[in-house]
Amino acid sequence: MDGSPMESAPDENDIRQMLERLRAPAFPDEVFNARDPALGQILDWKRSTASSALAGLLTDPQFHANTIRLEWLQRLVLSKSSGKRKPQSRDLSLALNDGLDRSGVLRLEDPIEDLFCDRIATHRGDLRIFLGVWEGAAAYTQTMLDAFEALPAGAMKDKALRSTYALLQLSEALAARADVDRITQSSGQPAGRFTVPASEDLKRLARRVRFSDADLSRLEIDKEALAPFLLQSGQEGYVCDRPAGETPLEYHPLEAHPSGITVLIPSNLSVAVRAVLVNAANTGGMGEALQQALLLEQEVYSERSGFWPVPSVRLSAPNQYMMRASVCAYAPAGSCTSFNFRRRSTIFPGAVSVRCGGLAAKRANLSRKISSGFGAFFVNSRIAGSQ
Repeated sequence: MDGSPMESAPDENDIRQMLERLRAPAFPDEVFNARDPALGQILDWKRSTASSALAGLLTDPQFHANTIRLEWLQRLVLSKSSGKRKPQSRDLSLALNDGLDRSGVLRLEDPIEDLFCDRIATHRGDLRIFLGVWEGAAAYTQTMLDAFEALPAGAMKDKALRSTYALLQLSEALAARADVDRITQSSGQPAGRFTVPASEDLKRLARRVRFSDADLSRLEIDKEALAPFLLQSGQEGYVCDRPAGETPLEYHPLEAHPSGITVLIPSNLSVAVRAVLVNAANTGGMGEALQQALLLEQEVYSERSGFWPVPSVRLSAPNQYMMRASVCAYAPAGSCTSFNFRRRSTIFPGAVSVRCGGLAAKRANLSRKISSGFGAFFVNSRIAGSQ
């Protein structure tokens, strides 16, 4: 003993307060402070100018790792901005760096885990979508569209597909403007300093996400068919007060202006596609049929994509819980290997559960465990209800 006094154990309240300070925010309203010089300035911004610039930045692959902060600031702009001042590069930099850093938003940013852009194969050709941070968005959109296409013919189906293809064609046109594809390399430093482009570059990016009526006509995109995806007046206040995935912006990622439309969140276009298909099926009394079709499409997609560790998995017919089973040899007898896969949840994926050896991981958290030469897979496919 050196005679120095012993340090007392940390107080429980001190520990609780420290952990609370480390907690990442859940939604944008939680971090907004009108008296904060970095975020409070948003109130004076001209909303249309700021939102177009932020949407344009979301189409640039060099900022892929910073998608979350761009989308959070976009939500704050849509909800709070009501002034006439056009934000400059330095204004956006102050908000994206100092403001969102102090509020803890940057802690939500992760290293890039997926493609920046991917393709959906349709009978009208391949159509590109932006993935953002929606992991597996292309697979979920592909299987949902294929399942919906397999439903019986009807007026409601035709109307939903008309809107779906109009939005996918808009997404394709936006990807063409941005010159991105599934082989495009993306970058960005998560939680790092965000370098906002110069003012002229910002204007160019803002023009990228605006489509005039003449643009839509030239691209043969049916503007009326885009109506279900337009953010309506009064909905802006609900894009900040709840977590992403539960707001109107996932279902209405476009905004109308007198001579055209603006894309607000490029990666939400595929989410909105899935939502309109699910809503149409449920409204038309075809929810169960879509669920059955989705189950089959996901099985085919899983085999084609190499997800299963065997060439082919023959699943039983679904039981009353929409569970299907298969017993197969997929590793040499006596071997023991474990694989763990984690996926972020997405809207309307047709959630998947995989059970093996008593282990279960529902929806997007997939787990496989190999304990012998044989294993049992139980697969559940369901459709989340729309809001």
